[in-house]
This record gives sequence, structure tokens and C-alpha cells, in this order.
Amino acid sequence: MEDRTLEKKPKKHQAIRVLLRILGIVIALLFSLILVLNISSVQNYLTQKFINTIRTKTGSELSIGSVKIAFPNTVDLREIYIQDQNKDTLLYLHTLNVNIDLFKLFSNKFYVKSLNIENLVTNIHRKQSESKFNFQFFIDVFSDHMSDTAGTPAEPWLIEVKDISLKNIRATFADEQTDIDARIALSNFEGILKDFDINKKQIIVDKFSLRSTSLKIVSTQVENIIKTSKTKADSKHVEESNNKEKYIANFLPEWNILINDFSLEGIDIQYDNSAFPRLAEGFDNRHLQVNNLNAGINNFSFSSEGLGAEINSMSFNESCGFKLKKISVNAKLTEHLAELKNLYFESSHSKISGDANLSFSAFNDLFANTGNCKAILDLKNSEVNTNEVFLFEHVFEINKFIDKFRNMKISILAKANGKINDLNIEKLEISLLEKTKLKTHGTLKGLPELSKLRFIAELDLFSTIKPNLYRFI
Repeated sequence: MEDRTLEKKPKKHQAIRVLLRILGIVIALLFSLILVLNISSVQNYLTQKFINTIRTKTGSELSIGSVKIAFPNTVDLREIYIQDQNKDTLLYLHTLNVNIDLFKLFSNKFYVKSLNIENLVTNIHRKQSESKFNFQFFIDVFSDHMSDTAGTPAEPWLIEVKDISLKNIRATFADEQTDIDARIALSNFEGILKDFDINKKQIIVDKFSLRSTSLKIVSTQVENIIKTSKTKADSKHVEESNNKEKYIANFLPEWNILINDFSLEGIDIQYDNSAFPRLAEGFDNRHLQVNNLNAGINNFSFSSEGLGAEINSMSFNESCGFKLKKISVNAKLTEHLAELKNLYFESSHSKISGDANLSFSAFNDLFANTGNCKAILDLKNSEVNTNEVFLFEHVFEINKFIDKFRNMKISILAKANGKINDLNIEKLEISLLEKTKLKTHGTLKGLPELSKLRFIAELDLFSTIKPNLYRFI
């Protein structure tokens, strides 16, 4: 018995030694592979093989100046150049540095600790005669590869990107089919992405910071008028309502997007519709120029349930002469509610504070049937300079009576509720022209059409002087 036991032990030890040797060989091969892949000449060889494959499939120029990969974490690419099929520059990227867990790619996990992009130029366009944008051919190369290897449904990718840094980004977008030409010059962007889940359609961002960026959009679209038996004004109203309803139906996204800390600094935005001449003065919604936009926002959310944000501060200048010095508010917009809480608005010559609530049966009614929306308004100790209001006179209908309020500073305190076109004014206190005061309550009818505006009022107090009274007669 003892002899048999002694024979089994050596065999057992021998099996363990064999397994350890195999494991040692596998580890040695793995480390050898890592060492080989860290050799620059091997990386350049593999990169060149990849480039040649893409060139053969697309017939377009692709080049990468240098590749440095420190397995298993760091990828550094320099001087990336991609040419579209019309021999124009599709993309040029000077520096791409990624701190990524390469081994996790084998288990469909895209985990990036940091992503840094510097000095990028891209040109995206679609011509009138083409159905696709100029970058589509490049996507098709990888799409074809995925469809060829797809025998069974692929395991979904899990994507997590922590720190993102973008510097000196230049992009152009030209679409001849929609007559839109856009250009963006981004100086500095920093972001911290907390969660990016494709399956749950969820993006959670801890930090979003955009600085020193300009956006310019030029459109040549002409507003068409529907040809019916109605007047041109009626036709235009019908078409605008239809367009708004079509837009609003797709307004809320399927994705859930949350940004905890959202900041903008030194942003310039310009929009021009070259199909229309620029107005000589005042706000022109077809020719906008917003300069030095700054904002600090917390808990920004955008999902199928609605839009919400805590705006701590926002300021900008508009070329018409309007200057927003500060706005702070807790804002919410859902399928049935638009709400402003703790609003504070300050421009160059006006200050407004209070709360406002607008409810509607469906989101489309906010624009298509504004008069039937229900409102609650509480305006507290606010001052309005009418010259700033009249900067927007080209947007609103101005009748002869309203025109008499030019060059005034009006103090307002108001409480109201009810439908927009039949608004119950619980309290309205107005002071203007220094010695004119009005306290009243009643019903305001006709909104939002100023030409139909009527105020059925009961006076609680009215005092003025003769010169002020003659001004409104």
C-alpha cells in the first residue's frame, strides 16, 4: 500500500509542474507580445497595414504621422489626415492622446480615463446632387465589416469616458439641401463624463465647461407661403403653426441627459438668413449676433420627460443694443408645464423678479393654441424700461396706443391667473412718468394678439397730472 501511495505522489507533483510550466509559458508569451507591441517599428508596421486597407477600400488618402502605444493603457497619435472622396480635407488632427484600458476592448468595454484632442480641423458637407454627407463613405467601411461578421446579435458595448479635453477645434458644416452653412471655432472644452450607457440611453456628465468659442450659422432658406384661398397672412400663420407642431413633436429626445455642472464663458453666436435684408434697427430674429455669452448652470436635464435647469447666472450682449447683465431662475419645461421659479432678470435698464407658471393640455398648444394655456403670474417690484421692450417691436404687433409708451420707465407689481386670452388680474400696480400711479384689478382679454387686447378693469387708485394724462389721449 505504501508503495502505491508513493507512486501517486510523484505523478501528482509532476502534473502540477507541467501546469505551472504551461502557465509560465503563457505569461511569458503575453509579456513578450506586450513588449513587441510596445516597439515603435512594430506599431508603425501595423498602422501602415491598417492605412493601406482603408485606402484600398475607400480610394481616399489617409495618413498618420506617428503612433505611440504604451500597452495596455496609452495611445498617442499625431498628424492624422483623412481626405474625402472629392480629394478635399475631411479631417486633420494634430494630437490625439487617449488613456484607455485596451484589454477591456476584448469584452466590449470601452473605458477611457482621459481623452485629449488638440488642433483639429474638419469639413463636413453635402452637395445638392448627393444623398449622403462626405464622411459617410468612411463609416460605411466599418459598417460593412460589422455586417459581414455579424452571425449572431453582438454583445452591447459599455462606454465610459472620464476626463475629456478639447483645444483649438475648427469645424465647417455646409448642407446645400437645407441651405445651411455653419462654422465653429472652439478654443477650450473640458468635460467629466460620469456615465454613458447605450442600453439605458443615458448620459450623465459631472462637468461641462466651454470657453472662448464662436459659432456662425448662415441660412438661405425662404419662408414659403401656402397657396390657398386664404390671405397671405392667414397662410403664413397656418404654415408656421404646422412647422412648429412638426418640430415640437420631435423636441424631447429618447435619451436621458444630465449635466451636474454646466458653464459657458466668452461664447459668440451669430445667425444670418441671407434671404432677408437686415433691419436698420432693433432686434432682428433673422440676423442675430450674441456676444460674450457667459453662464453658470447646475442640474441641467434633457429627456423624454422634459427640460430642466437651475440657472445661477447668465449674461450676454446682442447687436441690437440689448444687454443682459444677469438672469437667475429655476426653469422647467415638460409636456404639460412651463415654469419659472425665483426669477431674477436684470438688463441695462430693467429689473424683473417673480414666479411664472404656464400649463397646457399638450406641448403643441404652447405655440399652436397659446390663448387657451393657463397661467399663474406673480411679479414682484419690477422695473421695465420701455425702450428695451421696443427693441423687439418687429417681433410683436404694436398698435397706436402701445406706441405711446416709448421712452418710459415703468414700475410694476402684479398677480394674475387664468387663461392667457382671458386673464384674471388679481392685482396690478403701475407707476410711470414720476407722478402717475395706477392700482387696479380686472380681466385682460385678447392675448397673445396685441391688436385684440382689451382690459376690463375696476380702479382701486388712479392719480396723475394733466401733462401725463394728455400724453395718452
